[in-house]
Amino acid sequence: MRHLTLNQEYQNQTAQLMFSFGEEQQYDIPVRQVTTCSKTDTKLSTVPEYLNNLSKDCFSLEELLGKINADTVYFGRNKRGQIANVNGNVIFAGGMASRILPNALLRSVPNALAQGEGYLEFDTFVVTLGYFDDCARLWNAKLNIVLDKKMKLSSFYSSTYPYNCTEFSLGKWSMVKKQKFTIYHYFIQSKEELTGILEKNAPYTAKWAAEKGADVRCMLLAPQIEILSKAGYLFADSFIEYDSISEENCVIFNRLCQQGTKPKDIFKTSKMVYSILKGELDLEIWDCYRKLAKLGKIDADHIQQAYDQNFKKADLEGLNSILSKQYDGKPVFTWNSLMQYLVRLDTFEAIEKKEAFMLLNDYLSMCNQLKMQPRINGDSLKREHDIAARNCRNRKNKIMAERMQNNCEKMKKYDYTEGVYFVRGIRSHDDLLDEANQQHNCVAAYGSRIANGSSYIYVLREVAKPDKSLITIELSPDGRNIRQKYLAYNQPVRNRSQSEFIDRWMKHNRLVG
Repeated sequence: MRHLTLNQEYQNQTAQLMFSFGEEQQYDIPVRQVTTCSKTDTKLSTVPEYLNNLSKDCFSLEELLGKINADTVYFGRNKRGQIANVNGNVIFAGGMASRILPNALLRSVPNALAQGEGYLEFDTFVVTLGYFDDCARLWNAKLNIVLDKKMKLSSFYSSTYPYNCTEFSLGKWSMVKKQKFTIYHYFIQSKEELTGILEKNAPYTAKWAAEKGADVRCMLLAPQIEILSKAGYLFADSFIEYDSISEENCVIFNRLCQQGTKPKDIFKTSKMVYSILKGELDLEIWDCYRKLAKLGKIDADHIQQAYDQNFKKADLEGLNSILSKQYDGKPVFTWNSLMQYLVRLDTFEAIEKKEAFMLLNDYLSMCNQLKMQPRINGDSLKREHDIAARNCRNRKNKIMAERMQNNCEKMKKYDYTEGVYFVRGIRSHDDLLDEANQQHNCVAAYGSRIANGSSYIYVLREVAKPDKSLITIELSPDGRNIRQKYLAYNQPVRNRSQSEFIDRWMKHNRLVG
């Protein structure tokens, strides 16, 4: 496979770049030597000649993909996803990928599959190309690959379909001024070329990377990884294999860290967090403590206490939510009062930490909806929770009843009686709940649809037994189409006389409409 060679023109730049660790020599990291490049060069907008030539000289798609060292383009966000293999100018789409390479994610493709929409449809791939110049500055451009027809990919089956590439284009190259750790680039240079750039700009880092087996792409994007690793931060070692880094960890890493020469300059959180969590591998745990510290809800003793008790992510998120709850402009709990309350729940109500966080957070949220002062001095959290839940349901039902009332009146237009049967629209929210209870179906959830006029719900019953439901019917608002009709437990209608009655009702509706 062919690779691009580096342009030599930038090697004549004469500015300096100094990496120094000042007082933090206890990490045994040597002072960096002066190099021949500068990241403060005033000519930041000057596109390297090499990139200009590449933009003018794109050959076939196959050759261009050869230049970026990629013959397979992946997209998706989860471990399962579709792949598209580019072979010459023909793209084969389909198949389930056992592993998605994080640096190959196509950001422009909607993540419809992961959202459960069943399939997605598109006719363009967009790939981000990356290039490091001689001063280790990152440049990128978008590669657009247009197909000859729309690609439909289903999440329900795996097939292979050929698509021809009708055209492709390379967008304008621009320098990334605020460089962050990214996993979305296809780099157009080989690892040997990238290693040469790292050796030129940071020879000690290059030596450490070689000894550690670190991917040179990681070190160019985030040289602070070396500093953190040598300082004993265990999570740093999970960022030395570029192709195994997850999207979630990449995002958290950028929230947590920036480029710097000392841990205090690198971490974008307080010292009490990064000193206590030094041995923590899980970045989601780091992020939870960072949020708590940023909001000023905990101090160093609290962090140490929570960390010693091995609080999980869900626990910390629960803590964050509970400590955020207020009543009358004041926090309901402080850290100390919350810890005491949790001990009391465990001792006297046999509610352990995990359940306590869920119940308490839910209870405080309902109190906020009801504008009611939380009762945290009672002898039963579960009882207070259930009372608040009942009051919330009553309040919600009252609001829903008010919203539904106008359309319930409109639904009377299609009421119909003939012989043994009659059909009528739902009269109120309580009537809807009664229908759901009798029929053992989910029609109670249709209140909002009735309220906004997107669905009408009718009940079919016998004239002799007006309170006993037989069939639940969803009708379009114009009265012309039945969307669904079911007996109890969502069983299909099989009774001939009932089916014929419904047919006559629909003819009546068309006349009325």
